[in-house]
Amino acid sequence: MIQTMLLRLLYILAGPAVLMTAQSAAAQVTVYKHCNFGGSNVSLGVGNYDLASLRSRGIQNDDISAIRVNRGYQVTLYEHAGFRGRSITLTSNASCLVNRNFNDVMSSMRISRRPATTPPRPAISQNERVCKNMVRNRVAWNRAGNKSWAAQNLTDLCRGTTSPNRTVACFKQGIRQHGSWQRGIRECKGSAPGYRPATTPADRPAPANSAVILYSDCNYRGNQTGLNTGNYDLNSLTARGMRNDDVSAIFVKSGYTATIYEHAGFRGRSRTFRGNDSCFVNDGFNDILSSVQVRRQATVTPPRPNPGGGQSSEIRRLRQENRELRDEIETLKATIKALLDN
Repeated sequence: MIQTMLLRLLYILAGPAVLMTAQSAAAQVTVYKHCNFGGSNVSLGVGNYDLASLRSRGIQNDDISAIRVNRGYQVTLYEHAGFRGRSITLTSNASCLVNRNFNDVMSSMRISRRPATTPPRPAISQNERVCKNMVRNRVAWNRAGNKSWAAQNLTDLCRGTTSPNRTVACFKQGIRQHGSWQRGIRECKGSAPGYRPATTPADRPAPANSAVILYSDCNYRGNQTGLNTGNYDLNSLTARGMRNDDVSAIFVKSGYTATIYEHAGFRGRSRTFRGNDSCFVNDGFNDILSSVQVRRQATVTPPRPNPGGGQSSEIRRLRQENRELRDEIETLKATIKALLDN
């Protein structure tokens, strides 16, 4: 109220020029008579200005051709008095309203702060969601086994990934190699192809005479668990130092087979290997192994000719087959027992 009275007094005593100077300190919008910010001008603050209000400030009807708008503010121009007719809203300077088809037609206006806008949150892809679920509560970030991850760290790692298995395998390997989850995020985030650091002394080697060796990392790296003929449920594997869902490669000695299972108790998806596989990521079986069965491959030895006509070579062959058959029977018994125990 007091400010309005002072402005009116200034207008009466000194005329429009002094009034416009007094207004400019709080002004957010300046209107100009001519294009390119030329001619007489008046600066205005936030508010609604009908035709009578504009005329009281020295602005004539249908007589504005350019306008400046301060950052963070907007102005809406109306064709007619009373905020009616065509309108145009400006959030930045307009050097010539001829280009906006609004030259010399303004009769009322509103000036206001621009509403704050919150940028839309990017959509989470299915791959990113799968990647986060593979890390959350499953990958430890320190030696104490803490698996509680901050949401932002999971987002930084998984955003943009096209292969959750590859991203997570790389991440786990980075933590194990460097002891740094921050570095793992930097090197493995999104669709990074991954890296293969050299085996460290902390990695545990398997016995050299193992029929099967399970590796925690691709390319036969990381911790190793050696197995021979038998059935290995989850408890048996963890007793040998292997962590659940932590196998990425396998070595199978000639003459043996290894059947790996997704779940404990020899359940879920399975796959049988008669040779090596350097990276389960390529097979969709990475870091999900929970039980294993190792077998000797049954071999048929052709009979050797016996020039003397004796039966010793044939008997030896039969005895060998009999021993192999007994081994298979014992293995089958162990499998049935493990299934009944579960």
